[in-house]
Amino acid sequence: MRTNSILFIGFLVCVFLSTTSCLTYKDVEIKGIRGVKVANFSKTGIDAEIQVPVSNPNNYKITVVASDLDLSINKKAMGKASIANKIVLPKNSEEIHTLKIKATYRDSAEGGLLSLFSLITAKSIDLGVKGTIKAKAFLIHKKIDIDFTERVKL
Repeated sequence: MRTNSILFIGFLVCVFLSTTSCLTYKDVEIKGIRGVKVANFSKTGIDAEIQVPVSNPNNYKITVVASDLDLSINKKAMGKASIANKIVLPKNSEEIHTLKIKATYRDSAEGGLLSLFSLITAKSIDLGVKGTIKAKAFLIHKKIDIDFTERVKL
């Protein structure tokens, strides 16, 4: 009976070691912004779709489960933003993903709307995103810090 218990524990240790080696995490890389499309524009916020090339070098898919982002346009803080759609990064992939962003203005009374209105005639903007994205793979969750600014054609 004791031999069976030792063999079972040994089996469990082997299974654990073999599965944890598959869970080595490599950083997911965001490779810029390909395009921005404004879906809805109101006095309280903006809904946009952003085309983002993302590389997932891991041997497992990663799912984005939450986001807490600060949005800036031309270095002016505009407000909070979050990813509204489900994003799944397939394993060992390099694909363009559409992020549906819902943003609420920080302080439209102090010129936020006027700043956005002046952008209507602009050909490009500096879009800044800073904050965190929470992702999961299997039962493991990871918080990823995001901080980038990129010139985007409108």
